[in-house]
Amino acid sequence: MELWVIVLSAVDLALMGGILYIMASKKILRRPGPDPAPSIDHIKALESEISGIRRLSAELERKKAMFERHEDTMGERTRRLDAAVKQAEDSAKKLEARYLSEKNEDMYGRAVKMLKAGTPADEVVRNLGLLSGEVDLMSSLNNYR
Repeated sequence: MELWVIVLSAVDLALMGGILYIMASKKILRRPGPDPAPSIDHIKALESEISGIRRLSAELERKKAMFERHEDTMGERTRRLDAAVKQAEDSAKKLEARYLSEKNEDMYGRAVKMLKAGTPADEVVRNLGLLSGEVDLMSSLNNYR
């Protein structure tokens, strides 16, 4: 157990020494002192970089405004498209309900015609795919009239 403590302490010391060496070699650990005066060329280069940054910032703002306009347009188009899809779905549901209603009316009308013509109820059930109870009810109602 004591050996591990010694080994870990040695590793920690080695790592700290390496970090201090790297910091000293990159002049991170330097003594405070007066900074050398910047040269005119250095100042001009900095001014040039600042003006370039300002131009890029203005261009970025312009593109941001353009992007926001496009985003608003896309949002409006999406809302209109969603409304059109909703309307189409509602229309499709109404058409489907009307089709099924007409189909059922047509089948029931055919069933009544077949029963009036004397077709047996079993054959009406097989031909039209109706339930036997439905055909029996139609037959009973037809006989009642």
